[in-house]
Amino acid sequence: MTRKGRHRDVKARRATKPPASEYVTAGTIAFLLATLPWAASTSFADVFAAPKQFVLFLAAGVLLFAAAVSHVRLPASRAVALSIAGFAVWVAMASLLSEFPRESTLGWYGFRIGWTTWLAVAILLFATSSVSREPVLLAIVRAGAFGGLTILALVALGQQVGAADVLTDLRMATRNTGLAGTPNDLAACCILYLGFLWPVRERPRLTALAVAAATLAVFLSVSRAGVVLFVVTLAMAVVFGCVASGLRRGLRDAAWLGGAFVVGLLLALPTQTPAQLIGRFEHEIPQGTPAEDRLRAAGGPRFGFWQAGIDASADSPIFGQGADSLAFIYGQHRSESKTLDIYYDVAIASAHNSAIDIAIAGGIPALALLAIGIAFIVLPRLRALSGEPGTSFPLAAVAGFGALSLLNPLAIPQLAAFAVLLGVLTPSAPLSRPLPRLVSWAAAAAAGLLAVAGLTTAVVLFAAESRAASARDAAGVGDYERSVTLYRSAADVLPLERHYLAEAFVSSIDAASFGGTRELEAAIEAGYDLHECFAPLPGPVVALAGLIQISHPGDPRVESLLEEVARLEPASQRWAESIDRIRTLDSSTSTLAPP
Repeated sequence: MTRKGRHRDVKARRATKPPASEYVTAGTIAFLLATLPWAASTSFADVFAAPKQFVLFLAAGVLLFAAAVSHVRLPASRAVALSIAGFAVWVAMASLLSEFPRESTLGWYGFRIGWTTWLAVAILLFATSSVSREPVLLAIVRAGAFGGLTILALVALGQQVGAADVLTDLRMATRNTGLAGTPNDLAACCILYLGFLWPVRERPRLTALAVAAATLAVFLSVSRAGVVLFVVTLAMAVVFGCVASGLRRGLRDAAWLGGAFVVGLLLALPTQTPAQLIGRFEHEIPQGTPAEDRLRAAGGPRFGFWQAGIDASADSPIFGQGADSLAFIYGQHRSESKTLDIYYDVAIASAHNSAIDIAIAGGIPALALLAIGIAFIVLPRLRALSGEPGTSFPLAAVAGFGALSLLNPLAIPQLAAFAVLLGVLTPSAPLSRPLPRLVSWAAAAAAGLLAVAGLTTAVVLFAAESRAASARDAAGVGDYERSVTLYRSAADVLPLERHYLAEAFVSSIDAASFGGTRELEAAIEAGYDLHECFAPLPGPVVALAGLIQISHPGDPRVESLLEEVARLEPASQRWAESIDRIRTLDSSTSTLAPP
């Protein structure tokens, strides 16, 4: 080859090589997939959700910065782009216009599926779509998912065998979480991460290793629905593979997947978790357990959650009630049933059904926009499945997770992985017409400002949670006044988070139980701070009414607060009994207890 020919060849390779900003995008997505499922910190008061939201906001900020300095690539389907963007904007607008604009910004403490989380997830989908066309960038994303799945399985195994006290402490009863949140969250992550695997013909050993790790992890979760849907997802991947590659090639790939599944099952057998799946409730519920507790452990109240969630969404079908707002209206939409008062003293923040939760967050329009976007992503890939073996795993994983999400609450790792998976299935293209320079600069500036907002929120969240963790430690050693001070400091750093003022109220009650009149008045003041800043929940309102009744018997504020509790929980007999008990309190017979 002549020198001129070599020069042309180098220029051609440079022209086809992705820009550096797209490598940053792919690397950020890979980092997110590798760390988000098991991101947890005992130095945070919210061990699971807060670290995951921190990582998500951090990644969203980096992705926006990368988008601000690169050429715009959007989903090739205009219907996908408009519906997904419209969904995120609608949920944000509906939340800000709802009765709970502060509460729905970050979301319920422990879930944190606020409108900011939905916005970050939408950004993640668009960013993944922009790099999905390049095999080298897609390989980076897959490598991150492979690492995340492997670590998740090892963490779950460490919990099962007691490899470390911290891992054991973060289990849920007799079940492992892999630090994903709950056992069902672990199972959901295993199903979703199957969607990032290489086609068997490309990387048979790596794919088999990942399937074995996912099989081990899903059995360690002891989630019946999770295990069943994991097997169904693998079976669907085999069927799709046969359609895409032909029967002979598909069955050969199925042999690899079946062998990997058997290896994962054999690894799980010594842990006895497969046996627990058969007799899980007998293992968890001793003989002679009261019927109410047996129903609680067996998941009986789920139908009550669905009914209350449907009623709540029907109460505001256009704009919904705001993201993660069910806890504040749940009691008003419950009806008489055997399960009514099983969780009477627990704030139910999810209907345990993703469709209902989304309808609560943004109404029927939000649910419709998201469904349209997913349909325009999935259906074309199903129609073009023949000859595209690379889409077998993603399509099967989308279907498997969709089924599981109708039975359990959403969590940040699942939402992020689902968004990336949809982005992998979404082809992108540059704009058909270049934007005017002024519009282009304005779009880049808006992306940069959003990036700064995301990174700032991540830093603020970290600082507030660190102070809240210190407050929790102070309360643990009986230093309640310092605990109150630290919780108030966390609330000053992140005033959108209700939990800090709620915990300051709890620590104030603890301090009053060991103090005198001054501490009692301080507890009442803390209760009113919570009551005035955020939407009320029955527990804190009852506690505040009790404090006032003890210190000022007959105070008209008591009756006003108790009437508010009755409006929040009109159907609950347990709360009616609590109201009657508060009315009979006096300073000589009462004992203080936190809400």
